Amino acid sequence: MDYKLLVAWMSTKIMEPSGKLRNKLLYLHTEKERRERRHISYAEISKATGISSSVISRWISEDIERFDSPVVVKLCDYFGCELNDLLYIDRSGDGEASE
Repeated sequence: MDYKLLVAWMSTKIMEPSGKLRNKLLYLHTEKERRERRHISYAEISKATGISSSVISRWISEDIERFDSPVVVKLCDYFGCELNDLLYIDRSGDGEASE
């Protein structure tokens, strides 16, 4: 038996993620609009945070794979939330967001 191969295979199994990192930006955006009783455009969020509208749009549509720390901090500051209010681990295993 090739132990190096077995160890390499086992290490990949141990390192496999047990979920997918997801965000709740759409929820936070909707709640802020509801609280303030007004429409908040992506352009407004962009202007207030310095994050491009296209990045905000990709976050809201869950089309993002990399969560850059400056963006996360700016979004938390803008929405007045903590990290766990913005990001969570989806452990459903089916690839669909659930909470």
